Amino acid sequence: QDDDFWVGNGFSDQCYLVRNADFKTRIYGESHPEISTDMYHVATVLQMKGNLDSAEQMFRRVLAMDRQVRGDEHPYIAPDINNIAHVLSEKGDLKGSEALHREALALNRKVLGDEHPEVATSMSNLGVVLNKQGRYAEAELWLRKALELRRKLYGEKHPHVVTSLSILASLLSNTGKQEESLELYRNVLALRKELLGDRHVQTANTMIGLGGVLMKIGRPDSAEAELRAGLGILIEKLPAGHWEIANAKSHLGGCLSALRCYAEAEPLLVGGYEELKAKKGKSDRLTVDALRRVIGNYQTSGKKQKVELYTAMLPRGP
Repeated sequence: QDDDFWVGNGFSDQCYLVRNADFKTRIYGESHPEISTDMYHVATVLQMKGNLDSAEQMFRRVLAMDRQVRGDEHPYIAPDINNIAHVLSEKGDLKGSEALHREALALNRKVLGDEHPEVATSMSNLGVVLNKQGRYAEAELWLRKALELRRKLYGEKHPHVVTSLSILASLLSNTGKQEESLELYRNVLALRKELLGDRHVQTANTMIGLGGVLMKIGRPDSAEAELRAGLGILIEKLPAGHWEIANAKSHLGGCLSALRCYAEAEPLLVGGYEELKAKKGKSDRLTVDALRRVIGNYQTSGKKQKVELYTAMLPRGP
């Protein structure tokens, strides 16, 4: 079981598994900081594998242990809270995630001061979860605060600043501010190419975001090149079946549909939707957006039965 074993490396290519109860707890005791650190790594692996309930449980154990060993106002406590908040967000508990991000932000400000990098991270995290709830005005406020602080701390050409720019660009696109979003995405793309290189996953995702904005302003011919390039990099760099590849396929399919290339668009749209549904769930925003692109393709290509079939798959509101 993932939370019961630790992986060790021996000589050359040797590898062994040791039960936690037989190793580190016997050496350090149940409440040693070393145990907390290793529990964090196990929780991170569980989260990456999609085992969110076990990841949440493990992150909560880490938080409880750190509070016991280090105290309630140790700098590790707010990141521990953030880790739980991220898992709750992935599980769809956005209100719970928001509450924890607000708690972490308040704690970081109290312990570290108002102009610390961790405060900027907490502001950004809060903005992201508010964006997921559709509370765009509040989200934009916190994301702009995070960007302003990161610029002050790091300057313009820093990965954290570029990340803030990218998140803000996505939000602005979602709220209809396409011209500002387009300008930010172009800035982000230039910076990521400079800082990370032309073939980096983050560079590719910026191309997908830029392509999405170009689609929204009615420029599918310009969007196609960005979307094809971004998808190609993601296929090269990520494992097969990754949700970001599926999302990129869906966006490219939507672009091709707008260009009336229906036959080429269909497998990208349907495949992207099915992969997103499998990876993210049928109610996830990305999955629903992908499904709407499938329906749009069949509407414009005149396939009424397909429209009815896929429209019936749309999640129903409460």
